[in-house]
Amino acid sequence: MLFTKSALEAHADKAAIETAWDPLKPGFYFLTRATVLDLTATQLQRMQEMRDSKLLVKVLIDLNDAFQGKGLIESVLFVSHRWEDPATPDETGAQLAAIKAHLLAHPEIQFVWFDYSCMPQRSSGLSPDEDDRTPAEKAEFDLMLKAIADLYLTAKVLILLDTMYRTRFWTTMEGWCAMQKVTPQGVRPARAGESRVTVVCIHNATHKDREALLEMSTKTPAEMSKFLASPDVAVTNKKDKTTMLPIVGKTDEHVREMMSGMQIAIPESHEAELREDDNPITLFIDSARERICFCFCFGVNPLENDTQIQEAAQALQDERRFGRVVAMAPLSFQMRLFGWSNREWTLTFGRSAVIQHLSTAL
Repeated sequence: MLFTKSALEAHADKAAIETAWDPLKPGFYFLTRATVLDLTATQLQRMQEMRDSKLLVKVLIDLNDAFQGKGLIESVLFVSHRWEDPATPDETGAQLAAIKAHLLAHPEIQFVWFDYSCMPQRSSGLSPDEDDRTPAEKAEFDLMLKAIADLYLTAKVLILLDTMYRTRFWTTMEGWCAMQKVTPQGVRPARAGESRVTVVCIHNATHKDREALLEMSTKTPAEMSKFLASPDVAVTNKKDKTTMLPIVGKTDEHVREMMSGMQIAIPESHEAELREDDNPITLFIDSARERICFCFCFGVNPLENDTQIQEAAQALQDERRFGRVVAMAPLSFQMRLFGWSNREWTLTFGRSAVIQHLSTAL
């Protein structure tokens, strides 16, 4: 098969996009805060127009930071909205108006992601089987699509809720992800003080629609996957369900894998507790001796003597050497690091094992 020069260049561009993609640091296009607020138009343009007008910035999202809720992810807003028309997602301008109002109320947000303006789109007026995007644009779109759930699980999310929001596949999936909290055990509904989502009703939506949406947060990944697979949850491109349903169903496994492989950062205020010249075994032994009294307070059987503490510490050091333990620190620091109380540690890991578990970064 012969390729023209332009075809060869197109394939080279596609290969370059795929080679450069890092699944742990996916690159997404964003609108800056200033760009959105300064817009005089009532609607956001298609991604290619925004890109050609140099109104987009490409940013790498470090998922290690994102899953810990720190770094760039704290200043990013993902917008979840229903496309009101295939060629004009925001027909009346109500969506852009709501985004601007949200930005004015949240000065910490510096980057905005709106799918129509931040992912390569087909030109309007094409038939369903036509696609005028370049091979590189298609490749970039597909890579972003597979990574999008991680961003809705970790970033701040603005839901623009209308009465049809819960009937669409993508919006329902995005909304569910936005209402979850990632933990070392998987996902669970976000509690008070943990929520990353803001729900704004537009058009005919009311507080009843909002409450119905919030109720979906209690669904497990398996339940959500089954719900989304139903034929009454509509999607424009059926291939999207094929791609995303397995990802949704395995959310717990994916989140556990992401969290288990992370190096947990130590807050500056606690750096003195883990000086470079401190021996991890010594730290653990000293910490266990000093704080072992908490075990009695919560009904935990403590290790009985220094010999057992020494043996446990050495075993942990061996585990650390083989990469199965990612960090060691004093007991009180470990509890503060993960935001758990003594009682939560005890209830989670059991009575006799609590000392060993407290000394590993789970």
